[in-house]
Amino acid sequence: MTIKCWNMYSSRAKICVPAFDVDGDMVGLIYRNLLTEKPKYLYSESFPKKGLLFGINHCEKTVPYVILVEGVFDCIWLWQNGYISLAVLGSHLSDKQFDDLICLTDTIYLCGDNDLAGRNFNKDAYNRLIGARRDVEVVKFEGFKDVQEMDSKTVKGVMNRYASQNF
Repeated sequence: MTIKCWNMYSSRAKICVPAFDVDGDMVGLIYRNLLTEKPKYLYSESFPKKGLLFGINHCEKTVPYVILVEGVFDCIWLWQNGYISLAVLGSHLSDKQFDDLICLTDTIYLCGDNDLAGRNFNKDAYNRLIGARRDVEVVKFEGFKDVQEMDSKTVKGVMNRYASQNF
């Protein structure tokens, strides 16, 4: 079901995930390299990485909350577990992503990776979103680099600590 819903396919030792904008138009392809560590992700030519919230095509025009993550597969894993999630495709919330996010919801859970870049992402995004008068909370977890390292039970345990009324 996930492969079909996200239009994923494999291509020469890579997983390919099409990316869509808010209108549902495909804007590019994201490739996850399976054979080597670097580069881990490749993007099609002219990919609007800083102008796209990955997964936004799976959202309604407004949603009760968003869990904001760094990566494609973090976003998809949360979606598989029943959560509304979007990815910034890196560790920085661009101005365009910020504008799209604040039009979508008033409640944002920041779930950057459990490393320095993720902590900086959480801090910077938190300060910007609080300044825009949004209800923002940083999701904290230990023992995992990111949410896709967690099994479903752990993901639900971590997420439900934050706002079970929203989930």
